[in-house]
This record gives sequence, structure tokens and C-alpha cells, in this order.
Amino acid sequence: MNIDIQNYCDALNENYLLIVTSNSKEKEAVNRFISSRKNITVHLSTGGCSIGLLDGMFVIHLTGTSGISTERSASRLVVEFVSRSNIPTPGIVYLVGFCWGNPATTKVGDIVIASTIDSLNSRSIIGEETVYKAIQYRSSIDLEFIAQKINQEIPNSKLGELASLETLLSSTSERDRLLQLRPHLIGGEMEAFGFVPSLREIPWIVIKSVSDFGCDNFERSNQASSAASSALALPALNKLLKDNELISFSISKPDELILLDCLFGNEIRVLKSRVNSDELNDHLNDEVGVVIERKLEYYLNDNGYNRSFLRYFGDLILEVIQNSLKHSGASFASVKFYPNKIVINDDGDEYPLQNLEGDKGGASSWRRIKTYGLDTNLVSYTFKKKSHYFEMTASSKELMDAVKNCTASIIPSTIGSGYGRQVALSYNNECEIIYLEDGNVRMTSRRITLIGEVKRLLDEGKKVYVKVSDIAYAEEYRIALKEYSDNLRILTE
Repeated sequence: MNIDIQNYCDALNENYLLIVTSNSKEKEAVNRFISSRKNITVHLSTGGCSIGLLDGMFVIHLTGTSGISTERSASRLVVEFVSRSNIPTPGIVYLVGFCWGNPATTKVGDIVIASTIDSLNSRSIIGEETVYKAIQYRSSIDLEFIAQKINQEIPNSKLGELASLETLLSSTSERDRLLQLRPHLIGGEMEAFGFVPSLREIPWIVIKSVSDFGCDNFERSNQASSAASSALALPALNKLLKDNELISFSISKPDELILLDCLFGNEIRVLKSRVNSDELNDHLNDEVGVVIERKLEYYLNDNGYNRSFLRYFGDLILEVIQNSLKHSGASFASVKFYPNKIVINDDGDEYPLQNLEGDKGGASSWRRIKTYGLDTNLVSYTFKKKSHYFEMTASSKELMDAVKNCTASIIPSTIGSGYGRQVALSYNNECEIIYLEDGNVRMTSRRITLIGEVKRLLDEGKKVYVKVSDIAYAEEYRIALKEYSDNLRILTE
């Protein structure tokens, strides 16, 4: 499924990280750290573009080629990307990958972090000597404020200024001549000079690991490992910026939650390798919990699932995930949401929730859910093959009643007719909860009419279940009717 960036401008504007890479090695390294990643259409010819999450923030990863002369140059892509009015503005731009280093101050594997570059692409040759005309660009983010913390948190990190020019430097004499003129430089790369002048007020940072020294014995053998090192440094640096309030992003507003729904689908998966053990509780409470609460809102109904109950259930899900990753030896824990059940799964030791005892979080949450859910027949629980199954009994009843008694059907000869008929659906007017089947809709014009009909029902205060055959169609309903999310339920086959 491709997400269209233009459908989420409100959620993304100044509210996402734009990560830029310029080759397949850098692209693959960065993608390993982006969770819930999906392809995104940005209406540009790129070397690949995806959207996902990094440290609880939206991230778009844009890939091109090195330098600025090729059609898919990463530099040219960024310039066009940030200049288009129909593409939301990023909150910060990261250029991530590998570079050459100054042999006097760096070694292979060092991670160069720069918020200042010397653009040296303007140059002339006088006799046998290359004369560089340097233009310095500084990001609006001053890394000196957290320089000590960066050096503590990111091993082998070097803060300083980078040269940027469209030259694959592989000459010892040329490198030495450049460094003689500008000895403060700690290395150089080939992309930043082409786009940082266009960023204006958008903050940017270059994160590149030293793969070579730009000398006569230039080789590419260290590029993959250097790309991996810089990608590993990215989330660490981004977290430092967030913790020190140098950047700020949101995932909890209505438009943002709709995009989160689209990214996660019906599963939220937490990987132990992605979260520091000491920060697991913070991550679950502050980031995963927001998404789980959003998913649980789909179960709200008059049969017993009020907001208090769903808050208790969200608490239990988070505690189970924490126990799985912290105590059962699991490498992952996931929760899947279905119309009539919720399944929590991991690959650790088996433990039925009935066995939880004591006064810790998991045991207390289980007792609360047992009292408010299991003992009142709102939920049933079974455990098998490392999976916790919660049948959402009250949710099933509401949906089944709607399917049986309150299914809406399309009135023949109304969609596309020349008579401007206002109502295209037939249903029991006494029903407050309506079920609509979209699975047999093959024409976009037909679906547009149905979306308008659903809007009319929602405006009347009714609750509507819509069953669709494809997640892309589900997205169409959610985007068009995003202000009605409290009473709209989208079911996918």
C-alpha cells in the first residue's frame, strides 16, 4: 500500500524528520531503524521514499544519488521537496551516510556530526592549483549546547565542520591542498552543499561516518559498515535533541492519529532491540500507549465499553508487553486488533495471565480487568501457544446486531443518475448503528457517493460500521471522514 503525502499535510507539516541518503548502502542502513515503514508517494521521481516512525516521531526517508548533476540527485530532490507547496515542511532534515575524514583528526569508523558545512563546490584552477571559493552555512540548531552529551552518548563521535563539494576525493595531494587551506575541517562529503542553502529556517544536521581518507588508496570496503554506524547514531542524536527540547514533535492530535492508524494497520509490534531496557517503561507509556488508546477507541459502545474500561484494558496491554520484554526473554511483543478480539503475542516464556500474582503492575492490571471485564462477561480470555486471546464480547454483539438488523443497501439507479437523488441508501431509520458493505464496490465514483452517504449518517448522530475489501479503501474513508472518528468504524477483510 502506498500512502499519498498530500492526504496527510495537516498531520505532517513541521512535524516529521526528513532523512536523506544518497546510495543503497546508506538507504538500507537507515531503513533498519524506521519502524512501521510504508511506501509514500511524494509525486517526485526518487530513488525510493518511505514513511514510518523513529523514536515516536514521524519520519520520511528520501533517497537519491550523490552529487547534484544527476537527475535523481539527493540534493536536487531535497530542494524540490521543500519548495513544493503541496508537500508539508519537515521539522528537521538529517543527511545520513559515509564521508571521507581528515587523517589528522579522525579515524575510519568515527562518526562526524556537523551543523556547519563549508561549501567548496565553487572553485577554479589557476595553473596547477585548485582555488576553492568557500561559502559557510550554519544550521539553526547549535550542537555546541549539547556537545558534551553527544560525545558521552555516541561513541567515536566528532563534532566539527565538513567540506561539501561534488567531488569523489581520491587524491592525497588534492586532499592535502584542501586541508592546508582549511585545516579546521574534519572531513568532507558530496551532498549538503546542494540543498542546505534552500532550507532557510528548517534546521538540518549531517551525520556521516568516516569510510576513507580521500587519498590515493581510496577504497569502498568500509562504506557499508560506516553507513551502519551513522544510522545507529541517528536515533541517539535525535533523542538528545528531543530530550534537550531542541526539537519537538507530536503524534497525538486527531490528524496525526489517523496517520498512525494507517502506519500500524491492525498490529502494534515492539522490538526489544529497538528500546533501551531503562527506557522501556517511558517508551510504552508515552509513545506506544497513545497508539493503543487510539485503537481501543474503536471498541467504544453502549454495551459496556466506556472510556474507563478501555483505559483499564490499555493499561493491561502495556503491562503485558512490558513483562514479555523485561521478564520472559521475549525479543518482541505485539498486539493485534480485530473487530471482535484482541491478541497479544510474544516469543518468550509462556505465562497465562491467571498466574500473575502480587502487587506489581501486571498483576494489578489483570485483577482490575478480571473484575470489570471477565466477571461481567464483557471480555473472555484464553491462552494458547504464547498468545493471549481476548474476545471482545460486547463489541461482537453490537456489530452482529448491526449486521443482522441495520444493514444499509444501495438503492438501485440512484448513484450516477441524472435526477440528483439525495439519498442513495436504504436502511431501517430506527437504527442508531448502521452497517454498510463496501466489498462489492469496484468504481471510485460509487465509493465517493457512499462516503457522502456515510457522512450524512454520521451528521445525524448515528454510528456506522463500514466493511471494505482493501486497506487502501479504508484509508479513503478515514481521510474523508476524519472528523467523525468517534462514531466511524472501518473493518477490513
